[in-house]
Order: sequence, then structure tokens, then C-alpha cells
Amino acid sequence: MPLPLRCLLFRKVSFFAVAPAPVATNGIELVTSGGYYTGYPSFTVTTLASPAQQLDICVASAPNCTDTANGGKVHLNFTHAMAKVKFSVKYVSAKTFGVVLGQLKFSGIYTGNTLQFTSSGFAWGAPTATGSYTLSVVERSLVGTPLIKADEAGDTQVSTEAGMLLLVPQTVSGAKLEATFWVGDTAIVREITMPKQVLEAVESHGYSLIMNDNGIFDVLNETQWDWSYTGDWQTFVAPKSGTYKLEAWGAGGPITYDGKGGYVRGTLTPTWEELPRKCQEMG
Repeated sequence: MPLPLRCLLFRKVSFFAVAPAPVATNGIELVTSGGYYTGYPSFTVTTLASPAQQLDICVASAPNCTDTANGGKVHLNFTHAMAKVKFSVKYVSAKTFGVVLGQLKFSGIYTGNTLQFTSSGFAWGAPTATGSYTLSVVERSLVGTPLIKADEAGDTQVSTEAGMLLLVPQTVSGAKLEATFWVGDTAIVREITMPKQVLEAVESHGYSLIMNDNGIFDVLNETQWDWSYTGDWQTFVAPKSGTYKLEAWGAGGPITYDGKGGYVRGTLTPTWEELPRKCQEMG
């Protein structure tokens, strides 16, 4: 006598999310063929010309979900997909009058790229087209406050953050940075070739310009990594030797207990091989 067979059907559905939603005016466009799409979606991304209107694109995916996993619930954890570039300025002078930064023009950088969802997240393709972006006081994408002078010990102080760009990930090589700043009533324009820098997604990349009364004479690369609370250990492997500043913030407690958040900071200057071990020792 044949025994009855029970067949179980496991349905698999993949979910993908992009914020903000693609529209013609924000530079994000879904790649389609004949009005439809199959497989993991991809998008063409063109960085908006106006720095004040540039978008921090966030993406999330949950591929191959089944109705038996997580009680049928789908969890989407968003990740920043753009490269954040911050500018700050240091000013060295023996004079007492102030210097005000009026404009920064960043040229020779890639303005477009393709973002492709994958089974493990997302990946960027090869960047396309080059252009320029201008941070200015007029557009309110640049802070036009006086630059802070070096102190008596000769240490330069970082000014208020000068401005920020949100770019498609790329390797900056041979790009130009033109700065216009004011000394009294005199406008001074100086141009410098930017050092090579890999702009990765998720990271904040900084350019600190060191300026004197005659103009730019140096520019430093700085990279910032940000982590959100996960409730578990997080591992960081240093990409190269150098000086690393570590900062951590603790959340405040309930208002009824007047609990305030904690803050701790420190610096490490290890070699590339030493940093993972030293971080573990500090932990």
C-alpha cells in the first residue's frame, strides 16, 4: 500500500530598498530593459551638481527570504552607500587679522557610477564622467567663518567644518582643489593638486587644508569610520599605519534619573600589524 507524501513548498522572495526613492530629479535611476527588470536590481547614480542638494543614499536588502524564517518577518538594515567628503581648513600666520574662506572648487572627480545589489549586499561599478563641484558661501554649502590661527606653540587649530560633499565611491587621483579666501578686502585664489585618496562607501573622508597668508601650502588626508550600536563586539582592521583617534559616546539614561551620556577618547599610533592586537587590549 503506497504511503501518502506531504510536499512542503518553501517560497523565496527577495526584498530590496533604496532611500530616497529614485526619481528623475535626484540622480537615481533604476536600470530596466523594456520596462521590466529581472535578477538583482541596479541603479545608475549621478551626484547632483549642487552640494547643498546632494543626497546620502541608503540601501538595504534581504535576498532569498522564506516564509518560515524569522516568523515570516523581513528585516532591512540600511547602509550608507555614498562616500562622504568633509573639508576643514587650518590657518598659520604671524598676523592678527582674520582670513575668511569664500569658496572651494573640487574638479576632475567622477560624477556617476552604477550601484548593483548582490546576494551579500551591494557593490559599485566603474565610475563614469568627470566634473566639478563648488562649495560656496552664496549657496550656503560652505561655512564662511574666519579661520582659526595657529596657537603660540605653533599647533594649527582646525576651523569650523568648511563644507561637505556626498560623492559616488571612487579613487581621487590628479583632481584639483581651488580655494578662494579673503585677507581683509583682498581675494586670494590658489589651486592645489589633491593627493591620491580612495573614497569608499560608508566612510567619511576628510581633507584638511593648511593655509598661510600667501595661500595653500599643504593638504592632509583624513578618514573617519563610524559605527552604530549593535549590542555586540565590532572589529576594525587598520588599512595602514598612522595615528588613529578613537572616540566613543554612551547614550544618556532616563530623564527621571538625570542620566547623561558618557564620552571617552584616545589615540593610537601603531603599525598596521599592531593595531588589531592593541584595540583588543583596550577593549
